[in-house]
This record gives sequence, C-alpha cells and structure tokens, in this order.
Amino acid sequence: MGSSAHIAHHIPGRLRLKVPGAKGNPAFLDQVRAALTSVEGVSEIEVNPVTGSVLVHYDPDAFDTFHDNVHEHATRNNLFAVQPAKPPSPKLTEVDEAVDALEVEAQYLAARSHTARVIVDFLHDLDLNVKKYSRNTVDLKCWCRLRSRSTASP
Repeated sequence: MGSSAHIAHHIPGRLRLKVPGAKGNPAFLDQVRAALTSVEGVSEIEVNPVTGSVLVHYDPDAFDTFHDNVHEHATRNNLFAVQPAKPPSPKLTEVDEAVDALEVEAQYLAARSHTARVIVDFLHDLDLNVKKYSRNTVDLKCWCRLRSRSTASP
C-alpha cells in the first residue's frame, strides 16, 4: 500500500477523501469504489479522477465510527491509509499561483476601494451560494482553475 488519503470534508452522512495518487487513474478509483461499497451504511460513492477525490454518502447515524470503518476497508484492500487531517497542499501549476496572486491583489484593492470591495464580496458570496446549493460539488475557484488549465496551450 503506497498510497495515502486524507479527509477533505466530513459531515454526518457525507465524507470526501482526497487521494493524491488517484489523480488521472480511473481504474484505481474503480477499485476504491468497489472496496468501499461494502462498508456498512454506504449508500453511494462518487469518484473524480480529475481531482483524485472520493465522495462517500452513508447513513448519518454511523458518523461516529465511519472514519474507522473506511480506514479499515481501505487498509484491508491494500488501497491507501486514511490520514486524519489534510496536509498542506503544494502549488501545482503556474495557473494556481496566478489565481492565488489574483486573489491577494483583489483583497488588496478591496481594502482601498469601495467598488472593489463590493465586487470581491459579491463574487465571494456567489461562490459560497453555488457551493451551498450544489451541495459542495461546484466550486467556482476550482472551476476557474480547471478552465484555465484546459485552455492553456501545451
């Protein structure tokens, strides 16, 4: 078992794991889905090979023991070890650095201009509402980064 995973988000009934070694590896994610389907209380598993994430929907009453059950199944199936907390994420590309720099610049301008503050606040609230109403499946910042990568020349 060379891979590890970390919990990106966990609320009763929903657990999102990030598996860095699964990015671009749909076959591995299919193995993960098959192994975790047998965890007691699981109702649905969604995988995303672009991000290497696994979203597990399960019976919310199993919240207290669910992390341990997932860790046990993943270890027993030689898939990955579940880390308790997300490690700091490194910058992946120049696009990530540019987006982060743009966010810093926007905050700088917003501190000095009422119009900029209104625009930054509007976009921030829009992002939060999109996340809320899409049940955290759509993140405008991530979409912008993915869109930038897909339109960048090789």
